[in-house]
Amino acid sequence: MLAFLMKKPVLAGLAGLALVTMLGLGYRHYTGLLNKVESLQAQSATLALGLDTERAAVVDLQGVIEEWEQSQADLVGQIKEMQEIANDARQETQRLRQLFAEIDFADLAPAALDSLADDTTERLFRLIDDASDPGRYDSSGAAASEADTTSAGSDPDAGPGLDGSPD
Repeated sequence: MLAFLMKKPVLAGLAGLALVTMLGLGYRHYTGLLNKVESLQAQSATLALGLDTERAAVVDLQGVIEEWEQSQADLVGQIKEMQEIANDARQETQRLRQLFAEIDFADLAPAALDSLADDTTERLFRLIDDASDPGRYDSSGAAASEADTTSAGSDPDAGPGLDGSPD
């Protein structure tokens, strides 16, 4: 075939041109593929970094969700405790209504009436103190221990004042 192409120089030139064109197009295609691989590797690295960031965010959010669920459970416990205190106050109110309905105040001596009122008032103030003690809960909303809520030197059975004074 080479002998045939030597006799016809135009055909030889066309064959050479075709070969150079094919080599040029092959090289162009090959370098394009290399550029595409490099671009895809850069995108893959960016996506891997984004994936790591999202995974860290998910872990953080799971921690926040766990804290929220714990806070919700603590709040439910506090609500139940407040409901129990409210129920105790209702029962005490009902007991006092029945007690006062049975008493003929005209027959009672003033001293006996004062003693009954003082005892009942003290019980009522103790219920109110239990329900409204600001030190009852710590900063996280959990119920504080009894040792935390009773300050040194204060008498829990003292009068309605915070420092034990009657006013």
